[in-house]
Amino acid sequence: MNKVFKNIPNFLTILNLLSGTLAITFAATGDLYFAGGLVGIAAIFDFMDGFAARLLKTISPIGKQLDSLADVISFGLAPSFILHVFLKGIIFSGSGYLTTDLSLIGSFDLILLLSPFLLTVFATLRLAMFNLSTKQQSFFMGLPVPAMALFFVFAVMSAENYATNQFFMHEVNWLVLIVLFSALMVVPFPMFSLKFENYDWRGNEIQYIFIGISAILLVTLQTIGISLIIILYIFLSGLMNVLQLNK
Repeated sequence: MNKVFKNIPNFLTILNLLSGTLAITFAATGDLYFAGGLVGIAAIFDFMDGFAARLLKTISPIGKQLDSLADVISFGLAPSFILHVFLKGIIFSGSGYLTTDLSLIGSFDLILLLSPFLLTVFATLRLAMFNLSTKQQSFFMGLPVPAMALFFVFAVMSAENYATNQFFMHEVNWLVLIVLFSALMVVPFPMFSLKFENYDWRGNEIQYIFIGISAILLVTLQTIGISLIIILYIFLSGLMNVLQLNK
């Protein structure tokens, strides 16, 4: 029985991997909304496996490696493929998500179609760097890969709801975001963690402000609110760094 409990975190990691794999499958059929939801479910399993490992005191090297391998699929490849299919729908507008005749598009549109996989490359690099780091305990160096994934999949889900919004339909905006978030994952830029050493207000101000505003965004804006929460996280991390530099 003790051995079963020790494998609970790894089982949750496998569920994370399975959710990401299914997200790719549903994206391939054009069901981007459900695919994005599966990435969200993968993020829940990703949180739960870490929580379970700490609770059961079963943190192990193999668990860490398994977690990163699952994250490459669920938060690296899955959101990239979802975004790729979505952009294909914009480019071919009316030809269907699964149109494959690339001879119909120009060089810029071809670059745009391939650009989402830049996120996969930098997510993999970010995860490899994280595995080798011994400093990222109470903070993250660079944007966590799940945060990047949640931003894009929920932005796509929001675009499905607000198809007439010009921001979502403008191809250049997506290309800029892809390059920006790829860079954010690997830059040596400290970002706060939600792992509390204590629950006092003092010393945890940024975390509590983030949780409070995030709750409001989630309740009032639903899907697009999650993408805005990631923007808020980046902004507050920047603010935290500025305040620490001025101390």
